[in-house]
Amino acid sequence: MKVALYVNSHLPNIGGRELVVHHLATQYLGMGLSVEVVGAAGWRNDRKTRFEYPTRRWPVSSMLPDLSRRAALTSYILRHRPDIIHAHSTYPCGYNALKLGGLAPPVVVTPHGEDINVVPEIGFGQRLNPAQAPKIEYAVRHAAACTAISDTVYNSLVEVGTPKDRIVRIRNGVDIERFAGASAVDVKAHFGWPQESQLITTIGNFHPRKGHAILVEAVAAARAKVPNLKLAIVGRTSEAFCEEVAAKGYGEFIHFLGTLPVPLPGNDAPDVLAALLRASRAYVSASMDEGAEGLSLALLEGMAAGATPIVTRISGNRDVIEHEVNGLLVDPGSVEDLANALERICADDALAHRLNGASATTVAGYSWRAVAEEYVALYERVLQGRTAKAG
Repeated sequence: MKVALYVNSHLPNIGGRELVVHHLATQYLGMGLSVEVVGAAGWRNDRKTRFEYPTRRWPVSSMLPDLSRRAALTSYILRHRPDIIHAHSTYPCGYNALKLGGLAPPVVVTPHGEDINVVPEIGFGQRLNPAQAPKIEYAVRHAAACTAISDTVYNSLVEVGTPKDRIVRIRNGVDIERFAGASAVDVKAHFGWPQESQLITTIGNFHPRKGHAILVEAVAAARAKVPNLKLAIVGRTSEAFCEEVAAKGYGEFIHFLGTLPVPLPGNDAPDVLAALLRASRAYVSASMDEGAEGLSLALLEGMAAGATPIVTRISGNRDVIEHEVNGLLVDPGSVEDLANALERICADDALAHRLNGASATTVAGYSWRAVAEEYVALYERVLQGRTAKAG
C-alpha cells in the first residue's frame, strides 16, 4: 500500500498536527508501507530538511492558493500513483484533494481541532470564516472517511453534515520511549533555575483559548503557599503578553521558553523538552472553552514523562483524564480552582504518586504503533469498499 500523507505544514515547523504526521510516517515505514509526506509549506527554506521518509514540499501561489495546490497534487498523483490520500486538515488539504474528483484515490480526512471546532466567543475556528466554512463542509461530506480524535471533534463533524457511518474514532498517540526514558539533561541547571524549584509546564502556542493568562495568575496565587513554584511556557508566544507578565513583576517565576526542537535524524542536540517534562511536578492545560482542544499531544507527553496532569474540564482533556483517578480536572477560567490544584500536587507527594501511577497506565495504551495500526486498518476498509463498488 502506498500512502500519501497530505499536509500544508510539516516539521521543522512545530505543532501538534506536524508531530502526528511525523509519527505516523515513521510507524508506516516500520510496518513496511510505502509512505510520503506531500504538500508541505517551506519549499524555499525547509526543502533540504531530511527525514527517514520522503517529503515533497510545494510552492503555493498567494494569488490562487487552492488552484496551485490542486495542480501540484494532480501532478503528484499522476506521477506517483498513491493508493490512498490521508489529508491532515479539512481545509485546505481535504477540500483540495476531494475537488480532484475521480482523479484522486480515496481520501481520508483527519481534522485536528481548529479546522472543525468553533468557539465563537473567542473567534476560534476556521468555520467562522465564511469563505472557508463551505469548503470544510464539502470536505467532510465527500471524504471516504473522517477520523475523530475526541468527542468534540466527533460532534463537530456531525454538526457540519458528515455521515455518521463515515466517522471513525482514532485517538492521537505519544512517543512513550522518548518521554519516559532517562534524562540526559539537568534541565534546572540548563536554564539556571534553583534545584529546589517546583516546576510546572504548559505547552502550546499563545492564543486566548489556551488560558495562559489564567494559568499565570494561578501560579502567582499558589506561590503564597509554594514559594519555589515556577512555570515554564513552551511554544510561540505573544510579545504583548510577555510584556504584561513582566510588568506585573512575575519574571522571576514565569519563564517563556519559546519552541523547543524535536529530535530528528541527524540532530544530536539534547532533548530539552523531554527533560523539562520529566523534571516537572505537573503538566497543566488551562484551555478555556469546549472545542478549544482536540486531543492534546502535549498532555499525553506530560503523562508519559511522569508529570501529574492538571487540566481544565473540557472535551479532549476529559477524554483522557478522570478527576482524582489519573489527574485533576479544574473549572476552565477559574484562577482559584487551578491555584488550589497546584498547591495540592506540590504539597502532597502521596497524591501525586498515586495519580502518576494511574496516568502512566492510561498513556501506555496510546503508543504510536497502535494508532498507526488503526489508521492502516481504516485505509484497508476504505480500499476494500471502493473495490466492492467498482465490482
